[in-house]
Amino acid sequence: MSYKKTFITLFISFCIVSLFFIGCVKDEPISKEITITTNSDDALKLFIEGRDMSEKLKFPQAAVMFDKAIALDKDFAMAYLYRAGSGGVIK
Repeated sequence: MSYKKTFITLFISFCIVSLFFIGCVKDEPISKEITITTNSDDALKLFIEGRDMSEKLKFPQAAVMFDKAIALDKDFAMAYLYRAGSGGVIK
């Protein structure tokens, strides 16, 4: 009989502690957007134009826009990524 009371006490304690921790979890929305990081507004505009052309399957024109964005900001990683996806050789 004492094992049953001990088990019930432990089970109830576990449930209370579990509910406490579940209540402490903060639900944060998951962002489905990728942050575009550049210090140049002009490079960002060129990147967006290139991305739009790429989505329309105009890869040669998109590559030109990405090259121009890269020329304005050599650290613009997203422009390099999209440029690689548009084909050709980076100038």
